[in-house]
Amino acid sequence: MNTVKVYRFEKYDVNCDEWQTSRRWATEEAINAVGGRRKGDPVEVDSTMLGQEIDGMTDRSFNPHASHGFQRTVMR
Repeated sequence: MNTVKVYRFEKYDVNCDEWQTSRRWATEEAINAVGGRRKGDPVEVDSTMLGQEIDGMTDRSFNPHASHGFQRTVMR
C-alpha cells in the first residue's frame, strides 16, 4: 500500500475576488501546479484515493476521515 500526503487547499477566485477552499484534497505538487495554497496539516491516504479526473487530486467532496470496509467498533 503506497501512501501519499494530501492537503486541503485554497485557490484564488477572480470572480469573487477572494480565496475559496477547494472541495478536493491534493498533493503539494498538484496544489502548486494550480496556483493554490495549502490549508492545514497533511493527511496520509492510500494513493488509490487520488481521483482520475485531475492528477494528484482527490474526487470532489473527498473525506479522508471516512471509514472504509467493515465496521468493527461502535463509538459512544
